[in-house]
Amino acid sequence: MIGKAKIRAAKSDVEMVIMDAQHLAFKDNVFDSVVMIFVLCSVPDPVKGVEEYVRVCKPEGKIINLEHVRSKYQIISFMEELINPITSGFFGFNVNRYTRSNIEAGGASVVEDHKLAFFDVFRFIISKPNK
Repeated sequence: MIGKAKIRAAKSDVEMVIMDAQHLAFKDNVFDSVVMIFVLCSVPDPVKGVEEYVRVCKPEGKIINLEHVRSKYQIISFMEELINPITSGFFGFNVNRYTRSNIEAGGASVVEDHKLAFFDVFRFIISKPNK
């Protein structure tokens, strides 16, 4: 996946930087917006991930997430719990995380939260840093 991204980045004016999402090498308050696509389901500590993105986002900036989250529907939540050992073990992502709570615990306030697909599992979330 990184190889494909490098090829695409080379064809554009985008600088690709590879680093640990929980330990970003950027200075504080440098980005107007931060985009996280299926990051919080993949990092070992999602709260730490949010803390890092809050740190590098300007106080007036916004954080945009596209994530799959733990469902509020009991049957779906139960299924997520059952399949999580498979998705995390074989594919490296968790399907049973309380993403909105993790965003708030990491120092951001959710300002928009939209259901996208599969009842309430896939969500588009916009938050602001609590600075």
